[in-house]
Amino acid sequence: VAETAGLDPSRIRPATTAQVARPAPRPPYSVLDCGRAERDFGVRLPDWRDGVREHLAEGKKHEA
Repeated sequence: VAETAGLDPSRIRPATTAQVARPAPRPPYSVLDCGRAERDFGVRLPDWRDGVREHLAEGKKHEA
């Protein structure tokens, strides 16, 4: 994400869920599994990298 945004990824530091204040409890490990959307609805979600690029491009449109 940082590289796609043109930021220096070396500035990112790891943190555990316990170290980040959240308004709701979160599981210690969770991943986004899109398999059910594809299986049940025939919807294949795009790769997350494409979504990041699209989001960043949208933001640049609003800056101009």
